[in-house]
Amino acid sequence: MVKERIRPCGRGRGGVVPRELPHDLVAAEVLTRLPAKSLMRFKGVSKLWRSTISHPCFCKAHRARSRLSRRAGGGGGLIMAFPETIIDDDDNDLLVGVSFFYATLPGTRDPPVIDLLYQFRIGSPRTEEEEGVSYMKDNQGYTHFINGLFCLYTADRVSICNFSTREIMDLPAPPTRPFQECFHYLGFDSTTNKYKVLKVCSVKCRKDEDNEEEGENLYFESKFDVLTLGGDMSWRSLHDAPAIDARKRSACIDGRLYWWDPAGCELVHFSFNNELFGFTSRPRRTRRHVGEIHQYRGDLALLVGFDVVDQAMALRLWVF
Repeated sequence: MVKERIRPCGRGRGGVVPRELPHDLVAAEVLTRLPAKSLMRFKGVSKLWRSTISHPCFCKAHRARSRLSRRAGGGGGLIMAFPETIIDDDDNDLLVGVSFFYATLPGTRDPPVIDLLYQFRIGSPRTEEEEGVSYMKDNQGYTHFINGLFCLYTADRVSICNFSTREIMDLPAPPTRPFQECFHYLGFDSTTNKYKVLKVCSVKCRKDEDNEEEGENLYFESKFDVLTLGGDMSWRSLHDAPAIDARKRSACIDGRLYWWDPAGCELVHFSFNNELFGFTSRPRRTRRHVGEIHQYRGDLALLVGFDVVDQAMALRLWVF
């Protein structure tokens, strides 16, 4: 609690100023105005303050206040992310971290500058158990941002990173599978106020196990595993899941992840709230596999390019 000295009120009004300011008032009007570096220190004030500063609702309010301050000050810029990799003995690119830079926009600062904000690193070297894991570029990277958090991952390691506070937390190793490609996604369950990490693996299968030929005998299945932060921190397999094309662009909107299905006929979505899958039909006037999934003003959108006269190209945005 923030304590204040007792002093008499004005003549004729009686009463005194309370000894302590209400905690909710301090959180809403004081803590949300502080920079992230100060909030990191103030987490140590008490368990209540740590719980308040770590709560998703406070994080959302802090970001909203920061945006208003930047707009009022006329500032603005771009945050750029660059993966950091090293080359191993087999000439594979291994992800070791990601660096974030902030670039001011033209007209907001003279001259424009690009500053290094922070570098997130994946911790210890690979273990003997990890040496046989395929480290393709599609099996490592970082996720989209959810309330200031993102995941930094390799084929068998996942870390949660807090962009504002610079905190990083390693998660339990996800289950290993004989996958061809592997992707991770971060989501927020609004019914429980908890974050979830979804791992999607594309697994090569054969219709006829005795036939080693590929071609028409080969197909791919999507295997899903999910982990809830703040729970027992264990990975759970999702059954009866549809196949998706995880190589194409996805979007997370209102707690739902959207992908193309492998045939390109419709969109597949996954809800972080109830962990169920569903389908969304593509616009009738679009062709299969045509268009990139995007978020537009909070809605699901499909950006489609098409040819016009004189070899020119135009874009059409479909909003669902």
